[in-house]
Amino acid sequence: MLSLCVCAVAEEEQRTLLEALQQHIFWFSAELASDSEQPSPGKRYISSEEIALLEQTIDREMARVPALHQFVLPGRCEAASRLHLA
Repeated sequence: MLSLCVCAVAEEEQRTLLEALQQHIFWFSAELASDSEQPSPGKRYISSEEIALLEQTIDREMARVPALHQFVLPGRCEAASRLHLA
């Protein structure tokens, strides 16, 4: 679903952010699906630094929009509708 959002976003910075998020979700899903309790050499894992960067990105993006004080209906634009589905 995030790939549909990437196609609908006009800003390159936002598209890059969504693509990175999509990649991290893919890696995280693989990590969760692993039956091993110990890290395997050569496998890709999400690091603490990457989690911290993701949290910083969320904080930065949330600061760009006004505080929410009521329920928001999705659908003001195509990209918002796609993100709602994702």
